[in-house]
Amino acid sequence: MNHVPCHGCGGILQNNQAEAPFYVPMPIDATTPQLCRRCYRLKHYGEVQPAVLPAESYREMIDGLLEIDALMVLVVDVFDLSGSLVPMIRRLLLEKDVVVLANKCDLLPKSVPLNKVAHKVMRQLHVEGIKPHDVIPISALKKVQIDQAMDTLFKRAKGRDVYVLGSTNVGKSTVINAFLAASSGHPEHPLSVHGSRGTTQGFIALPFGKATLYDTPGLYPTNHVAALLGDASYAMLQPKKEVKPLGYQLVAGQTLFLGGLCRLDHLEGQAGSWIVYVAPTVTVHRRKTLDADDFYTRHCGELLSPPSMTDTPFKLKRHRFNLDPKVKTDIVVPGLGFVTVRGVAKLDVHVPEIIAPSRREALI
Repeated sequence: MNHVPCHGCGGILQNNQAEAPFYVPMPIDATTPQLCRRCYRLKHYGEVQPAVLPAESYREMIDGLLEIDALMVLVVDVFDLSGSLVPMIRRLLLEKDVVVLANKCDLLPKSVPLNKVAHKVMRQLHVEGIKPHDVIPISALKKVQIDQAMDTLFKRAKGRDVYVLGSTNVGKSTVINAFLAASSGHPEHPLSVHGSRGTTQGFIALPFGKATLYDTPGLYPTNHVAALLGDASYAMLQPKKEVKPLGYQLVAGQTLFLGGLCRLDHLEGQAGSWIVYVAPTVTVHRRKTLDADDFYTRHCGELLSPPSMTDTPFKLKRHRFNLDPKVKTDIVVPGLGFVTVRGVAKLDVHVPEIIAPSRREALI
C-alpha cells in the first residue's frame, strides 16, 4: 500500500488499528485528500479523540520530549493512581517542570476534602520519585476544578509549550475536551480550538495563549488488569459515579475475594475493619481461608466476576505483606481498586501473575 499522508496532520494514514494515530474508518484513497479520524473530529466538531502508541514508539516520543523546554502535565486517575503511572514517563518527569492533574475525583466519597486528596496524592508521587509543582484534583466529567487547573497550567508554563501525558485509562483527552468546553465563549481563557492541528508525531496541537498545548498519544499500561480482560469485563471495573465503600470485619483465617481478580487472606492480627473501594459491578465475597482455593476454582468467572468465562484464563500469584496493625494501610491492585485495612499484621494478596499489588498510606 502506498504511504498516503493525512491532509490535516501529515501522518501516514492507516485503517487497521482504530486506536492508533492516523486512523481512517474507510479505504485509503491516494487520489482524494483525506483526514485521519482525529483531525476530522478536531476540524468538524472541535473535539480531541484519544490515540494510543505501542511501547517502542512511546519510548521514542519520550526521548524527543527530553530535549524540549516545556511544562509537562501528567494526568492520572485518582481512583487508580498506581495503575495510571507509566514507568517510562518517570525519567522525563524527573528533569522537567511538572503539574499533575488527578482526574476522576468525583469517584471518591464526597466527604473527602479535595485539598486532602491533593496532599495524599502528592505524598504518594514523592514515594514514586515524582515531585510535581502542583497536584490538582479534577473531574473532567463533572467539570470540577477545570478553571483552576487551566489557570495553574498557564501560570506554570510561563509562555512555554505544554505537553499533556498519561496512560490510556486516565481520561486525558476528556480533560482536554473539558478545557476546550470551558474556554468556549471566554476569550480570557488561553486554550482555543481555532488554529488547532494534528502533528506527524500523533499529537494534537492546540493554541494556548502565545504557546501551544499538545495532547500526546497514550500508552497501554502493563501492570494493570486491563491487559488481561476483554472489553466487557474491563468495563465492569470502571466506576461511573461515586464509589460507595464496602465495610467488612475479618479475623485471621478469613479471606476476601474481589471478583476473580484478587484474593486477600488475613493471616495474623486482630479482628479489623476492611474497607473495599471497587466498582459496584465487582462481586465481593468473604470466605474461610481453609476452603478458599476450592471455592475460587469452582466459582471464578461466575459468582466471582469479573472476569467472565469468555476471558483468557490466568493464574494467581501470592504476595505477602507485613503491616503495622496500628496504621491504616491501602492494599492496591492496579486497575481494580484498593482495600483499606487496619489491625492486620500479616496478609497474603493473590493476583494475576502480571500484576504487582502494592501498599501505601491510606488515601481516604
